[in-house]
Amino acid sequence: MESLAYDLSEVVGREAAWILAGESRTDHPTSSRARAAIERLLRCPDERVLHSAIVAINAEYMDEDAESWQADDNESLRVAFRNACTSVFENASSEEKLEEALDVILDAGSRDPHVIEAALDTFHSDPLPWTSASCGEALNSFAWYAIDVDAEAAQEGLELAREAASAAASILSEEPYVWDTLAFAHWRLGERAEALRAMDRCIALAKAQDSEELDLFERCRRMLDDDRNWTPKARAAARVLPD
Repeated sequence: MESLAYDLSEVVGREAAWILAGESRTDHPTSSRARAAIERLLRCPDERVLHSAIVAINAEYMDEDAESWQADDNESLRVAFRNACTSVFENASSEEKLEEALDVILDAGSRDPHVIEAALDTFHSDPLPWTSASCGEALNSFAWYAIDVDAEAAQEGLELAREAASAAASILSEEPYVWDTLAFAHWRLGERAEALRAMDRCIALAKAQDSEELDLFERCRRMLDDDRNWTPKARAAARVLPD
């Protein structure tokens, strides 16, 4: 464990950006040696180490362009990173770790769509790897952020948000607000029938529970009934809540 911790703090932090840029430093390990150390780190069976690794590595790569990330020399590193992201995502032990993993996957997916594709495969598994209410909350929170705030989200990111919202609705099936999130995730993707079904489920639950938010949900339903809100321009604006 000590050597892995050293790899994380000394090698990953100092070498990752140079590897992607194809540069070398005489006072640090060679790129090939550093790459091997990072790949070893990303194959660690300890989920705590993996979690720290994907967060640290993604932070180092965040400002690098897609061309550098896709360089042939980095193929094995990319595969190791994708697999590590999937492992952390599927085995998240807390709400915080699950949400952090999703944030990394969404960000890294802008450079390597395969990272998001692997996460989508996980969402399609039966049963889902998460069952706790706190994980359901994390999935819903991530989905809402992606559809409400990130108006420039790529298609893959919106699909990730939709699947996260769907998983949240599966875990917290009696909570109206998760169906509201799912409805607007479908809306962002132009999936009208699915959006209306999810919102109807939201309203039915809110009525049964005498929810104080019933009026808001009904206003949202009217918004989804309006054809003007289904144009690509309206959906791209990501104005989820009606005035």
